[in-house]
Amino acid sequence: MSLLAAASRACLRATLLAVASGMLRFSVVLVGALGATIAVVSTTTAALGADAEKALLLSVAVSPDAGTVLAVGQHGTILRRESVGGAWTQIDSPTDVLLTCVEFADDQHVLAGGHDATLLGSTDAGRTWSLLESDPEAEAPFLSLWFEDPMHGFALGAYGLVLETLDGGETWDARDLAEEGPHLYGVASTPDDSVFVAGEFGTLLRSGDGGETWTVLDSPYDGTFFGALALSGGAVIVFGLRGNVYRSDDAGSTWTKIEVDASASLLTGLELADGTVVLAGLAGSVLESRDGGRSFQPKNRADRLALTGLVSIGGEVWASSEHGVVPLSGSTAHADVRAAASADHADAGTDAR
Repeated sequence: MSLLAAASRACLRATLLAVASGMLRFSVVLVGALGATIAVVSTTTAALGADAEKALLLSVAVSPDAGTVLAVGQHGTILRRESVGGAWTQIDSPTDVLLTCVEFADDQHVLAGGHDATLLGSTDAGRTWSLLESDPEAEAPFLSLWFEDPMHGFALGAYGLVLETLDGGETWDARDLAEEGPHLYGVASTPDDSVFVAGEFGTLLRSGDGGETWTVLDSPYDGTFFGALALSGGAVIVFGLRGNVYRSDDAGSTWTKIEVDASASLLTGLELADGTVVLAGLAGSVLESRDGGRSFQPKNRADRLALTGLVSIGGEVWASSEHGVVPLSGSTAHADVRAAASADHADAGTDAR
């Protein structure tokens, strides 16, 4: 790791932000790379119970058949909802660590990841869960998940932590994808089955063979990317710290900076069925594009909620947030095509880059 990178990471470890001041009697402490490690300080570590629907939620996902929605977050919270307009149900969780990501491999198989290198698995669309992996001594959270099919997938996290499974999560093997151990926040796959990973220090990786081999791409930016979004037309968008957005039309060989009216960090993204692209993040930041991500218009929320994940539920775009799952105010209602497996975490936005 370079001296500049080490100094930057040391500075960020000292950054302290109360993202949810006054909310459910807890605050969020950001440690390392603006949210790679989030410690939740609370008056209790007991189950949130009736407060769960308004809890800090860092990721939301919808099943391929659109029949199930899952959201995960603080204290191991797992929320589940069937049918449009149905009630949220808090599901028994085998962990109380902060969960940062959730991903459907198919309609029934679901993975969730979080702190203490924790991985959870469900084979019944999130009704019940089992603990697959946990390593508190690793002191690293998983930050994103990608599955090619129910058997083969990757869990990516802080300090270059990467595990791969070939048997649906029964066993996991460590993979080394990038030097210097950057935090790996976002992962997305294109229609031609290329896989892109985005992370700290401008890290951009690409695989054209389902993750067997990886290429380090020339990056247009040395700050942190929190998410990657593969569009149906083949373009790839990466986004992150302080509203930085870049777009590639040639599988990541070259990148074009997209100027946007945003200074808060962007954490998550979604492409809708009509091609509309939505990005969202801290301070209620919402950006909308109707030209394939070539330009964006601000559609910010007035309440400035931190938005951590996006899905379409019943024709309306919703977001996981610091106050539960909320409708994305100001966004056009469409069915989603693909969601970015992005940072789904909060950051302080104080890095000068």
